[in-house]
Amino acid sequence: MAGHKTYLLSCFFLSIIIRVSMATSQCTLDWDQYEPKRINAIRGQILSKLGLESPPEDEGPDDVPEEIMFLYNQTVDLLNERTRDQKDECNRGGDDDDNSYYASEVTKCVRDEEWPNEENTYTKPRFDAGHSLFIRFDLSGLKDIDLSNINNAELRLYQVANTAATSKSQRIELYTLLPPSFGSSEFGQRYLHSRTLNPSSSGWISFDITTTVIQWIMDPASDFGLELTVPCGGFKYSPSGVPIPGQSEQLQIYIAGLTEIPVSSGPGGGPNRGGGRGDIPVFEDTEGKDPHILVVSQAPQASTVVGNSQGRKKRSLDATQCFPIPTETNCCLRQLYIDFKKDLGWTWIHAPQGYNANYCGGACPYLWSQNTQHTTILSLYQSLNPDASAVPCCVPKTLESLTILYYESRKPKITQLTNMVLTSCKCS
Repeated sequence: MAGHKTYLLSCFFLSIIIRVSMATSQCTLDWDQYEPKRINAIRGQILSKLGLESPPEDEGPDDVPEEIMFLYNQTVDLLNERTRDQKDECNRGGDDDDNSYYASEVTKCVRDEEWPNEENTYTKPRFDAGHSLFIRFDLSGLKDIDLSNINNAELRLYQVANTAATSKSQRIELYTLLPPSFGSSEFGQRYLHSRTLNPSSSGWISFDITTTVIQWIMDPASDFGLELTVPCGGFKYSPSGVPIPGQSEQLQIYIAGLTEIPVSSGPGGGPNRGGGRGDIPVFEDTEGKDPHILVVSQAPQASTVVGNSQGRKKRSLDATQCFPIPTETNCCLRQLYIDFKKDLGWTWIHAPQGYNANYCGGACPYLWSQNTQHTTILSLYQSLNPDASAVPCCVPKTLESLTILYYESRKPKITQLTNMVLTSCKCS
């Protein structure tokens, strides 16, 4: 009876070892093979994520237009900002969704400069009073995108420093405008976001408007754009709820492409709309910083992939811990820079020229000591599977995205490739 129990116990541990080794075939790598194998894997990974079997024949122009490079750099900044936000929320790591393996495409929607017209009875008085800014976008570039593949839509506004502002902070509110009710010329409003900003600061401001953009695509007739305004429409009210005559709040947040930013600011911190004398010049260059929407959508080939998985998180072996000790023999993150032209022989990726792919390498502790009662089981398993490993392997733990610029059918494409930059490792 005891022998039968020992046999069953042996079979149990043997099955565990087999499952572990099957999931960690990477353990058989020799140290000198890590870098070339990682480089070859990246070559196939990029093509696979883009849904390509070979590099595109159209390599694009030798010199990429400035506006395309500007959009690329903006996209990289946006994605880096989102990554930092995720880390702050303790969500650091690769996306567990299987769909995230494939490339994400980025589409830029520019401002509709024909809207609103100057006769609009809702927008004109609010704009002239300095209470609100209005904007609508050209969404024609999204007409071929499956709505279910839209991951994110970010409104991007560039705040220009208002050096004549009378306040160190101002709360702004973002609304989507709704169709006027029957018999009325007044738009309705639906609240989206609010933000408290320093009027004298400058830089990009982002708002997530994914749901709103999807609604506009589904029903174009509902698209009356957005309103950026101060609370209560700029009016100040008495305790009884009656507007106080002569007291109103102007929008002191300057937005490139929307605010009529003067060469010099007028008194009170508002834009000098009437050409009056001001005494504080505004020199900031706003070229190329017009409002736009960046829409990140899943590539079509990913729509057939379903399922996700979640794993337990362990302590990271990341750059902070590993890079200062490159001679470490145990599992650690190893530096590896991939130059697309030099290492892969590719000239079709115009930006970046390369990136820090990194890789995991080093020894992991044994699951069982050589002196334990399971030595016989290990020996039996290794005799049956001489190329496999019964020990933990040094594998990736967290990965980040890479954004590339390339050409396809003579059209520039800015694409986000998920899980390309290895940032930490673990023994598993």
